[in-house]
Amino acid sequence: MGDLIKITKTTIPCNITGTHDAVVISEKDRHGKPLRTVVNLASGLVYTDPRPSHETVKNFYSKDYRQEYKGSTTPKMKHIRRAGMVALDRWRKLSPYIKKGSKILDAGAGGGELLYLLTKKGHEASGIEANKGYAGYAIDEYALNIRIGCFEDVEFEPETFDVILLFHVLEHLENPVQEIQRLKAFLRVGGIFIIEVPNVTYKRGFPTAKWHIAHLYNFNRMTLVAAAVKAGMDVVDVKEMGHGGHLFGVFTNTDPSECCSLEGNFETVFHALNTHKMLSHLLSHHPYTRPIRKAMESIAEKWAIRNFRSGRELLDKLYDHSC
Repeated sequence: MGDLIKITKTTIPCNITGTHDAVVISEKDRHGKPLRTVVNLASGLVYTDPRPSHETVKNFYSKDYRQEYKGSTTPKMKHIRRAGMVALDRWRKLSPYIKKGSKILDAGAGGGELLYLLTKKGHEASGIEANKGYAGYAIDEYALNIRIGCFEDVEFEPETFDVILLFHVLEHLENPVQEIQRLKAFLRVGGIFIIEVPNVTYKRGFPTAKWHIAHLYNFNRMTLVAAAVKAGMDVVDVKEMGHGGHLFGVFTNTDPSECCSLEGNFETVFHALNTHKMLSHLLSHHPYTRPIRKAMESIAEKWAIRNFRSGRELLDKLYDHSC
């Protein structure tokens, strides 16, 4: 393999195997700025190397992340509606796995839209959110129980929760396996742990759009399973959602029933990324239908939010109408 591809030594070890041999898949982020992304040879795990210091990452999420990606320190009405629609979709996916009146932790609660929906569904829901602006808004607007801080800053009693949710958070964490283990301590034995992440081998988006500073890790099905198993979770189901754009994983807080083999996964991931090129993407219909769909969604969105003056009013209408 070394004769065919250039192998590099990473500064950060693979979070699953602890090895340093990797292949560089990209040197730039989605905006053309320097960002080196690698694929680990032993696992196929894709991650940013090198990356900023722990304190830099922590400060980014507590202060700057929402401003940079949403243009606001608190959620705008359009963002609340979008997140509310996403929350309804997430509820449809997770509801088969949770019992009535469950104690649920939403780790990475954002603006609180899913947490608010869970409380309206009769669950005892709590959240963790690093961003002070979004967490503060959710606490004030929806009267939610949210701890403000990174996971390392927050403590609950052992085995407090029946269900833990980690929706589009794992890819942002510096040590995914360690953070799953940290949260798992708050989950009762046999409890459900749901993780959703972007699928790195998804091919409908722009090839370069995958890489940005906020996503420290990028998973396919095998590396998501391997990370959860290494953290001590057993696998219930992992499926592709959203036309393959997301991976929805359901795990339990029980000893893994079997080891997870990553043999051949590097080749699978490397081939998928190496064949998803700009030319082939431009020759597909995806880059042309997406702007039309987005424009139509924007018009519908402006019409839908025109009369609302508060996030609670908007979500109450959205959630009550969906029941």
